[in-house]
Amino acid sequence: MLFHGGDSGYVSLKEYPSQVAIVPVGRMSPTASPENAFKMVADLKPDVAISMHGSEKTKAAVRTKSQRGNA
Repeated sequence: MLFHGGDSGYVSLKEYPSQVAIVPVGRMSPTASPENAFKMVADLKPDVAISMHGSEKTKAAVRTKSQRGNA
């Protein structure tokens, strides 16, 4: 299954496991903060996670959290 987060902020996605997750990251509203984007990824448990929107700095923050496995 593919998840595409559009321009959403965080909502619980634990009931929607996906193989591929495309999550928005950037400034809060309308996109998720790096912390909330990581929570989305943690909920979805994808094999592949792709961050969209935001700066390279915010995308790197999500990548670092994912590699460490913490929110």
